[in-house]
Amino acid sequence: MTVRKYPVGQDVAACCTLLDVDVETVLQKSGLKFNANDIIDASLTAEQCFNFLYAVIAEYGQDDFHIKLANGYVKSPIGAAHMGFVASATIADGIGRISKIKPTMAPTLWDFQNTSEGLQLKLHEGHPKYPVNGFGEIMSFIWIVKSCRKYSLQNIKPQRIVISSDITYKDGIETDLQCKIEVSSHNLLEFDAETAALPLITNCDFIAKAVDQETSKRLSQISMPQKVSMQAEQSIRRILASGNVTAERISTELAMSKRTFERRLNEEGITFRKLLEGIKAELALEYLSDQTFSVPEISFMLGFEEPNSFFRAFKRWHGSTPNQIRSSIKNSHIN
Repeated sequence: MTVRKYPVGQDVAACCTLLDVDVETVLQKSGLKFNANDIIDASLTAEQCFNFLYAVIAEYGQDDFHIKLANGYVKSPIGAAHMGFVASATIADGIGRISKIKPTMAPTLWDFQNTSEGLQLKLHEGHPKYPVNGFGEIMSFIWIVKSCRKYSLQNIKPQRIVISSDITYKDGIETDLQCKIEVSSHNLLEFDAETAALPLITNCDFIAKAVDQETSKRLSQISMPQKVSMQAEQSIRRILASGNVTAERISTELAMSKRTFERRLNEEGITFRKLLEGIKAELALEYLSDQTFSVPEISFMLGFEEPNSFFRAFKRWHGSTPNQIRSSIKNSHIN
């Protein structure tokens, strides 16, 4: 099986420059066998990306790295994601374009929704070796909010910010972004509909089209699973906590009609309902084995509106209650 690599060389070099750390030292500490002069063209695995990032943070040695990196990327913009954003017509168009190209550049998935009620962005783990946490989330959110301000010439204020773990300098960031930061089991950046529709002064349809073509090219080069059910499973796991997991939404993400999507699932001997239920049943056991998650939290993470629905579904899947299974798992670990 081919291990996927991400073209992060340019970001690697920029990260070291913004934090004023020596690239060669960081490469050695992270165990990467690259010459400092060649790193800009390097592609790294998810695990290598993680090792490098934490080597940079350790070498920098201060706890404001997330703020310094975010502000640095706004002031010294680089890469296709930035280019795609500034070339877009509106804030919503720009964030939508970022969400498509970012997963081709790094092991994080960007879940973007724009409706008549407003815009929501959530970040998800794209690979188990590259976990998403509060520092990475707020770094991305600062970058987005300040980029929106810079290229709309408006004092953009998020409607809501949620991160999945606590961070340093939270009070200062709240003042800067003019928005309270919540800490929960998930993450979220939300703008109201009026803000999402604001125009960007740098809009250029020609460049936006070129970025879209580059995104399509990168996506075509990514080795995707052959089976539609496996592709659908990746999408389902990424957006499950939203509660809005339908055949229509997944088929759209896979760039096919709902009818074609369901037909191809049937050819593989499975229905969308069975696929979704199977994923929820599997993840429920996985989450229960982690004692840090409460049963109501697991219910939310699996997209249930309230815990009682989760209890009924779990009993149907596994023949026992969540608490019974959790006790069984805990006892097996003790023994």
